[in-house]
Amino acid sequence: MKLRPMSGLAALVVASALVLSGCSTDADKNESNPNASSSTDASLTTTTPEDLKLLEGIEFQSKAENKAPTDVKVAGDLNKLSGASVRVVSEGTGDEIPLNSIAEVHMISVDPSGKQIASTYEEGAAQVIPISAATIPQLVTALQGQKVGVRAVFAAPGVATEEGADQPDPTIFLMEVVGVRKAEVVENSDALPQVTRDDKGVPSIEIPKDFKATKNIQVVQLEKGDGEFISPADTIKANYTGWNLKGNQFDTSFDKEAVEFPLSNVIQGWTYGLSGQQVGSKVLLIIPADLGYGPSSKDDADDAATGDLLFVVDIVSKS
Repeated sequence: MKLRPMSGLAALVVASALVLSGCSTDADKNESNPNASSSTDASLTTTTPEDLKLLEGIEFQSKAENKAPTDVKVAGDLNKLSGASVRVVSEGTGDEIPLNSIAEVHMISVDPSGKQIASTYEEGAAQVIPISAATIPQLVTALQGQKVGVRAVFAAPGVATEEGADQPDPTIFLMEVVGVRKAEVVENSDALPQVTRDDKGVPSIEIPKDFKATKNIQVVQLEKGDGEFISPADTIKANYTGWNLKGNQFDTSFDKEAVEFPLSNVIQGWTYGLSGQQVGSKVLLIIPADLGYGPSSKDDADDAATGDLLFVVDIVSKS
């Protein structure tokens, strides 16, 4: 299994805030209910009133959904923030954003003068940000339970890396949630890829003609385990085989041994497809390209791990 960190502006949000806040990534583990909310002290997971006041100095115009904000103005010294901070500017009216889902987010980054640095609106594709314990607690607290369409301001103070260095600029993002994704547990049927195994338990797959993945991750439970529940912040050991939709296998551990990996550092189709499963379970994951390794191109080899993907995963244990 190749590791795949978050890409683009979303990676900057997560990376900068984790460094600044020094927060743990296992806050919402719960053995009996992996989707339970964290009981962590609210002061560690929410934005303080003082920081919210500072964020009120960031103003912009938002004239339509899926349109970049304009007339951005930044007032006040955001390096006085106590840490990563989020303020909801306007609520949405779409689907609810639950814990352990994946938010599709458009965002622009700006400098302290309000000048745009980068924009996903111009890049043409929203970024995906996990709403889970593997992400910034303040961001999760602010967005969880909101609805698609919500706009928010995210900011964090600059952090000097060398003694005596000048204070770097704060991190500032203007964010709009434009969609929400999740894992769907679906019943097995002839319309889905079918898994068979040899006498050693090694899986093979047969894919129906013209089969395509859906926008959400689909999880087919081949065999239900009875062990511990899995959360997005866990490290697990598993055997797996992966195929692209041409039916070509591109990776497997069944010819070696089970592999141990943190679910926070693999493709998001794995992170969220396996969350909520139990140790001992065997599942088929049907993963859309943008939650895997990205879309296929005409230059990709037939055995490339691109496009919509299929994985059979046998969960062996949890660390």
